[in-house]
Amino acid sequence: MFEKPVDKTRRETMLEFLKTHYRYGRFSLFRDTMTYANSLNFYHSAEENAKIIAFRAAECPAYDAEVANIIAEFEKDTDYAIEIVGDAKDQLVLCAFGYSKAGLRITEMYGFDSPTSIENDSDDELRDKCDLVCAFDRACDKIAGTLIWYALNSEIVEEVEVIKKIHKIAKVKK
Repeated sequence: MFEKPVDKTRRETMLEFLKTHYRYGRFSLFRDTMTYANSLNFYHSAEENAKIIAFRAAECPAYDAEVANIIAEFEKDTDYAIEIVGDAKDQLVLCAFGYSKAGLRITEMYGFDSPTSIENDSDDELRDKCDLVCAFDRACDKIAGTLIWYALNSEIVEEVEVIKKIHKIAKVKK
């Protein structure tokens, strides 16, 4: 679905792949960033799309656990992260990550400010970036396949959750 073969022996092919790969942008007052991304908006039949949309709005711990495992495996293999972002949680984005002095995980979108910023990279640097983005695409294929399987093989049901809350109130004495 997302992974495409790239001829890593030809500079032009690697540049074309990196420059034309789908990107997701985050725009802020401080910095506009574009990162490599893949969209979970699929083009299936209307019925399948409706099931996928409904599934994404529901909670499914088994799906969440499978996706977390796919992302953890990607992180272990590449030292990069995948985050799921967007209003509909429909964008998979490639991120660099590290840890603060307090031990908190920090992620930052991985990419470049403009497609021309990679033209001065060496062939080895381009090959490394292509390898990373191809690994990202493979992991996204696994996530997308997992999403489609769960969406088409799950039934969305409504459950009532009752939350008992104890609170103290002051009553005026008579």
